[in-house]
Amino acid sequence: MQLIKTQLSQKLDNLKVIIDEIKASQSYQVVSSIDDWQEYFDNQKIELIIELIRERDKLRELIKDTDAK
Repeated sequence: MQLIKTQLSQKLDNLKVIIDEIKASQSYQVVSSIDDWQEYFDNQKIELIIELIRERDKLRELIKDTDAK
């Protein structure tokens, strides 16, 4: 059980870092058209969001496994 708590804690810490990176990389410009979205979301932000989703899914699995026990 302690191992699972440690893993959950580490996953939460990873999510916090990823969220902080996303927040830090966001500019507060107003996007005026759909075409501007491609520039606005550069590859780094997209990768960070994908990683955040993956970490969230892993965390959900750990919680689900913990609840099953």
